[in-house]
Amino acid sequence: GHAGGSFNVIRTHFFKMLHRYLKGEHKFRNRLADGTQMTSILQAYQFLNDLEHHYKQNEELLQSVSDVDSSWYRRHWGTTMSTMSSLSSSISENERSIHRRGDDYIKEQQKSQASLSLEERKKQARERIAKLRANKTKKAKSMNQKEMAA
Repeated sequence: GHAGGSFNVIRTHFFKMLHRYLKGEHKFRNRLADGTQMTSILQAYQFLNDLEHHYKQNEELLQSVSDVDSSWYRRHWGTTMSTMSSLSSSISENERSIHRRGDDYIKEQQKSQASLSLEERKKQARERIAKLRANKTKKAKSMNQKEMAA
């Protein structure tokens, strides 16, 4: 197998979680990238301790990586959530670079349900559940027919 074996999976997660701390720190990034230097939990623990010690020695360096936008998970975001909230009225829906699945549907549901009474919302929920059950039954029947035909 590869150097490091299945520990490579752990190292890839470390790269993602520690992205902001490794960005300018070639010594630590190279150490993490080298599959022969970190092949056990004990070595990973030591790596984290060394990285923490490095940042504790330099408060200014720590402040530079404390920004939420320096996260690996947000590295491709053009407009951040904090910026979005402060500019919410001036940015049209199409100009936003952040999209979460289902946002439009949720907004529409919230608008339409805002004027409904509790009983009307319960009725709508029951109707949706009945529709989902009917679709599930329909799919099950279709699958049974396909199995019988085969």
